[in-house]
Amino acid sequence: MPAAQSQQSASRLETIQIRPNVYVIFGAGGNITVHVGEDAAILVDSGTADMADEVLDAVRAISERRNQHHGAVQPDDPGREIA
Repeated sequence: MPAAQSQQSASRLETIQIRPNVYVIFGAGGNITVHVGEDAAILVDSGTADMADEVLDAVRAISERRNQHHGAVQPDDPGREIA
C-alpha cells in the first residue's frame, strides 16, 4: 500500500489516507485529521461552518471505504452512519 492515498471528490476537499485508520481532509478552512474506529470517527478540527456539509460527506466517504475494504459492518449491525 502506498504511504499516502489521495482522493479528491467533486467538492473542494481533498482526502489523504496517512495511516491505516487515519486520514487528513484538506480545503475546509483547516486541516482536519480523521481517526476512524470501529464505532465512530474522531475529528481533530472541523473546518469552517460553511464547509460543514462537505466535511460530513468526506467523513462518510472515508467510513464507507473503510467498511467496504475491511468488512467492519457485521450482519446483525443495522448500519452505522457517521454524522
